[in-house]
Amino acid sequence: GSNARRTASLVASYYVLGKGHQGITYQQSALPDFVHAHPDAKFVVNNPPFFFNLTRVIPLDFPVGHSILTNRRNAQLDAELATLRTQLRGPDPVYLVVFNILDQPGRVPAARLMEPDKFTRVFNDHFVAVYRIDSPRLP
Repeated sequence: GSNARRTASLVASYYVLGKGHQGITYQQSALPDFVHAHPDAKFVVNNPPFFFNLTRVIPLDFPVGHSILTNRRNAQLDAELATLRTQLRGPDPVYLVVFNILDQPGRVPAARLMEPDKFTRVFNDHFVAVYRIDSPRLP
């Protein structure tokens, strides 16, 4: 009775945090080392709770395109995307972190955020990829 319910809630919370059945392998990832090796950088993430759970760093999150509770479209989505793109193109180091597990299905996909620019993958693991925008080369 109560043990089964407690186990089910623990499993569900692990899935919300992005751990799933691979919790041990997530803990063995080098992502926290990469994040802590760049202390001045900002990270734009498509699964902020999972990123914080792994690294203990508070990220910027991808904007939400529509609410999953009310199914309404985000009216300020274009402005939020423009702000994030400006930050990604800026002189400060900003990395785009794309997990293969989303914390909510209403988030904007990474491809939409990366659309007009060219990004280079700087870190890759079995469940996450980290990208940095290519800076224009000086002649």
